Amino acid sequence: MEPTPRLIQKFLALDQSAFIDLGCLITDTVNFEISRNEERVVVAKSVSSKVDELREQFGDLNTILAEASAEMEEMAAVPVIAVYFPQLGFLSSIDIAYFSSDATIAPQLNDWELEFQTDQQRYYKNMLTDALDRSPGDVFTLVN
Repeated sequence: MEPTPRLIQKFLALDQSAFIDLGCLITDTVNFEISRNEERVVVAKSVSSKVDELREQFGDLNTILAEASAEMEEMAAVPVIAVYFPQLGFLSSIDIAYFSSDATIAPQLNDWELEFQTDQQRYYKNMLTDALDRSPGDVFTLVN
């Protein structure tokens, strides 16, 4: 029989109860089933009231975006879609067709700042998106 390696001997000499406590803390903190499905670590409910509150805000995101879209449409006088991108925050999205020479309606974008555009959309920051960036803020990044 081979002798036990020194590293294993040192490990076995440690107080095992600390490892048991650590294991219990991890299993009480991490929701392993959801973590496995989402392929990222997900904190279990009721571990942190702050995380639970942020999760609830993130769950309300569709309502927030719908309300913001309606308000920005009034400001711009064209259809606007409020969008949220983690780390970029809230943006106003307008179909690029409204900026062509054929457009019958011109967007009213006073104090709107173009952030970037794709082949189909232009994305802007404005007073409302800045307010949403402050509250609720970058909820997805805070939760994750």
